[in-house]
Amino acid sequence: MGFYERREWELAEEEFNKAIELNKHYAESFFMLGKTIGRMMPNRDIANAIRQYDKAIQLDPDEADYYSHRGGAYHYLARRVDSPDQFQNAIADYSKAIQIGPDNVLYYKHRGGAYSALGQHQNAINDYTKAIQLDPDEADY
Repeated sequence: MGFYERREWELAEEEFNKAIELNKHYAESFFMLGKTIGRMMPNRDIANAIRQYDKAIQLDPDEADYYSHRGGAYHYLARRVDSPDQFQNAIADYSKAIQIGPDNVLYYKHRGGAYSALGQHQNAINDYTKAIQLDPDEADY
């Protein structure tokens, strides 16, 4: 089990930075660095996490999870600073994730949450309905 799985965020950050030094063209290292930075409490550096997701997306623009996690970072930032623009960024990223991976329930669920936060309730209902269609046994919608 690695540092990330053990939630040893500082060590995981060092590990992913070393991986990036060894291969600056491996998108997954930037993605995992972004995830790590986004989880480091209490000093989450969401802007830096977003920059790492940006780099991962530049290297591998066809990976839906990269967009979804960047959308999650925007979503977190939007809630923290009460910024509709950041919710729009989150929706754009969740939408791109859905375009790439249309069968992933979480993408619809998260986009529905962002729509709901903006008061776009019909869009939220549409996404939650799609999520239920994809996974009717999930109770968390």
